[in-house]
Amino acid sequence: MAATTKQPWCASSASCCSRSWGADAYRRGDEWWSSRSPEGKKEWKALVSTLSEDWIAAAEAGARPESDRCQDLARRHIEWLRAVPGTPADDHSTTTSRPKASESI
Repeated sequence: MAATTKQPWCASSASCCSRSWGADAYRRGDEWWSSRSPEGKKEWKALVSTLSEDWIAAAEAGARPESDRCQDLARRHIEWLRAVPGTPADDHSTTTSRPKASESI
């Protein structure tokens, strides 16, 4: 993958992710994304969209960070980060399986 390409799971370019998290983290994330089927990619994007919409709705409703609503969103967000190899929340040394896009995130 070219160093300037942006993947849907990465908020910026490959060079930025490589500088922030390391080249190995970007490589693992890119391999994970590239190995997904078109349907899997579509499901993942829908999952991320729902999570983002839920965060926006909570903010617009004035939900406080310590509220059950925001704490549940934070839990879901961490689950989402753990599901992508190479993200800061991914602990590939102890995690052997990844949640499917259709799971509880």
